[in-house]
Amino acid sequence: MEEAAKAGARAALVCSGGFAESGAAGATFEADLRDVVRRTGIRLLGPNTSGFVVPSRRLRATFVPSAQGIPAGRVAVVAA
Repeated sequence: MEEAAKAGARAALVCSGGFAESGAAGATFEADLRDVVRRTGIRLLGPNTSGFVVPSRRLRATFVPSAQGIPAGRVAVVAA
């Protein structure tokens, strides 16, 4: 994440799990990630997310195959 921020990335998506929910080692990894985000200012979605979809812009950053079929419309869903 730090390398991405140094390269000019302004945002990142972390879909993977294995952070604080997996125990002490994962909690340390999550704390390190949080520290990088705070120091660099990079925006972060995740970890443990399915990604995001913006149908009106034909933008799909997700590993969920069925998300490809979501049509653009006037309703939004935000799930945490």
